[in-house]
Amino acid sequence: MVERKFDAQMKLDLFLKDFTLMLGEGLRVGASLTRTSLARELCSAASAAGRGQEDLAAVITTYRQLAGMGDAS
Repeated sequence: MVERKFDAQMKLDLFLKDFTLMLGEGLRVGASLTRTSLARELCSAASAAGRGQEDLAAVITTYRQLAGMGDAS
């Protein structure tokens, strides 16, 4: 993450799919999964920025943008 290298070990888009499945199951059983929802939103933003095929660590770019630090990739 420090070097801004996000070669995929586990693609962000795959995590995004899994977070969506988790949230669906949470709804089914009546569980509030607020942190999972936040994780999905951060992954969604990173994926929409074209980082879906990169490692989940690429979500750091979204954090940087939200903090007003730009995208240092």
